[in-house]
Amino acid sequence: MLIPHSNAGLYVPALTVRRRVAGYVFVDAGVPASGGRAPLAPPAVLGLLARLADDNGLLPPWSRWWDEADVAPLFPTTAVREQIEREQQRLPLSYFSESLPVPSGWDDKPGAYLAFGDTYALDRSEAAARGWPVTTLSGKHLHMLVDPQQVATEIDALLPKIRVHR
Repeated sequence: MLIPHSNAGLYVPALTVRRRVAGYVFVDAGVPASGGRAPLAPPAVLGLLARLADDNGLLPPWSRWWDEADVAPLFPTTAVREQIEREQQRLPLSYFSESLPVPSGWDDKPGAYLAFGDTYALDRSEAAARGWPVTTLSGKHLHMLVDPQQVATEIDALLPKIRVHR
C-alpha cells in the first residue's frame, strides 16, 4: 500500500510498475492522469519558482518559496519547523520543468484520498471522480506534523473502504 504526500503522488504510477502495489491513499497529494505525462509543477507554480531561482538555477529551500504568513501555520512549533528546514534540500529549477511518464493502467489499483483543506482541491475532485473514498480534514498541507494521530486515524479509516483486488 502506497501512501504518498504532496508531489510524491506523481511518482505512484512508476512505482506501480516496479513494485507489487495493492493500492494507495493519496494524502494531500497530486493525482496523476491515467496516462501520458505528469508535469512536476503546474505552469503558475513554475513561473513563481523561476523568479526564486538563483544565478545557478537553484531554488531556496521549500519553506522559503511562500509568504511567511502562509508557511508559519504549517508547523506546530518553531522547533519542528527548524528541524524540517535543516533537512530541506535545495532543488534545481530544471527539476520542476520536467514531467514524469505515466504508464497506462497504473490506476487500475484501488485508491483513496485524504485532503487537508483545499490546497489540492482539484486532485481531491479527481479522486472522487474515480470513485475513490475521499476524506477532508480541516488542516493545512503539513497537517501530519500538527496532528499525526488524527492523520493516522483517518488513513486507517480509509483503508477498509478501498476495494483491494488480489
